[in-house]
Amino acid sequence: PVYKDTCVEFFVSVDNENYYNFEFNCNGVCLAQHGPDKAHRTFLPIRDIELIKTNRFIRFVNVGTTNLIHWELTVIIPFKAFSRDNIQSLKGKSLDMNFYKCGDDLMQPHYLSWNRIDTAIPDFHKPDFFGKGVFELS
Repeated sequence: PVYKDTCVEFFVSVDNENYYNFEFNCNGVCLAQHGPDKAHRTFLPIRDIELIKTNRFIRFVNVGTTNLIHWELTVIIPFKAFSRDNIQSLKGKSLDMNFYKCGDDLMQPHYLSWNRIDTAIPDFHKPDFFGKGVFELS
């Protein structure tokens, strides 16, 4: 699963009841789901995921005796990929969202979020801890 690898994630709620979670590993592989919470989500159809464009950059870096992987990922998620909602524009809208970087099953598991999550165990599926994203352009 994508979240067990080194990955980045974007969670966003359009209707304040459900949220989309888009998760990408360094190779651009996407896991995308929609629902009200971690236990009640459904996978987005493959046709929606295929609309998402990714551009990746991966290089290996030697630091002493350690080989590290440096990677960057640019993701474009078109409105049509949000198939559970009819989005025509985000201009002037404020949406609840959060961004994450994690690696659950790495030698050194790590978890990082844009907006603070106050739970005893890392859990990104907590809409109560999403921050506000304001869109100025459509």
